[in-house]
Amino acid sequence: MSAPLIVRQDDLQSFVARAKASPVLALDTEFVWTRTYYAGLGLIQAATLDETVLIDPLAVTDLSPLRTLNESPDIVKIFHDPEMDLPILARGGCGRARNVFDTRTSAGFGGLPSIWSLGKLLCELTGIDLPKTEARTDWLARPLSDKQLSYAADDVHHMARMRDLLLQRARERGNEAWLNEEMLRWEQESLYADRDPRKAFRSVKGMGRLKHRQKAVLRELAAWRETTGKEHDITRNRIMRDEILLIVANFSPTTDEAVRRIRAIPKPIARDYAADIAAAVQCGLDCSQSELPNPGSRRPPLPEKEVRRHADAVLALISDKAGKRGIDPALVCARADATALVCDTCRGEEPVSRLLQGWRDELLHDGLPKLLGVIPKAHPELF
Repeated sequence: MSAPLIVRQDDLQSFVARAKASPVLALDTEFVWTRTYYAGLGLIQAATLDETVLIDPLAVTDLSPLRTLNESPDIVKIFHDPEMDLPILARGGCGRARNVFDTRTSAGFGGLPSIWSLGKLLCELTGIDLPKTEARTDWLARPLSDKQLSYAADDVHHMARMRDLLLQRARERGNEAWLNEEMLRWEQESLYADRDPRKAFRSVKGMGRLKHRQKAVLRELAAWRETTGKEHDITRNRIMRDEILLIVANFSPTTDEAVRRIRAIPKPIARDYAADIAAAVQCGLDCSQSELPNPGSRRPPLPEKEVRRHADAVLALISDKAGKRGIDPALVCARADATALVCDTCRGEEPVSRLLQGWRDELLHDGLPKLLGVIPKAHPELF
């Protein structure tokens, strides 16, 4: 479909004024995230019950008028899997969304898989088949083609209708209240927070091969990479790839000259940041025993086969209970959640699992306690 492209500030103001009267607002973003630390916002799609518009953030540089709509508790903001969209919009000046309806998650309360793409879900619900030819185009290049604009408009034009259909399916299965509870997750503060730089090392592939003290060095190096990427808005890998971080942590150079002797480090990085790298290494070497990184995961309190058997029982219960309510079991928890609950129970710790909270607890309350009750309690010395 075609939709007007907003490139003037006063046109954005006019759209916002009209949209305030709409009970719903469908939103989507197109972005490029290849060479920068933060995603580059290339286009915003917005649709009320009466109109669909496209907003060019490269032309309309002040997007703050959208904050009024995004933060309004009286207007339902409809997204499809907004985990990326919400922080991108907030960083662009659009505020933090309230009253969010996620069509992907909502499908899982209406007897449909919660992992379907927008196109697949729309086709299932309405029979409309959208082309996906422009998904990987450069949304920061100008001018945008007619095909790009049409593709972008299609992404939000049908979402209000999709919401109505998904709500109806959830109501028919008695799941509307649980769906509404799950939607509150999109208002959590953690969605918008940058990750702690000193925890970034846990995502470095291959860190398990390092000795404990080397992991402390890696922690400082990964934190340096994280803060440098933010400061200059460049991707982590353009600063230093994971495998090079591991090499540096292994050799642990503590002088500028020693850093420059490591051939794996890109020459521009060694030239500009040798002192910073050496300082990060020294910080990791100097940290006290109590400040060394935790191993990351504790030894299982039961043999792996036993942990798996109890986790399988939890997952089987979830599959049965969720299936009877028309809920996608994948929405309830992942295997890692079930395994963690089993291990915490075995250790005699007070579980903090989401399976024991909110709608998940209601779903499982008459079966899960029995399963947890037969898990043996391990002796503390074993872990």
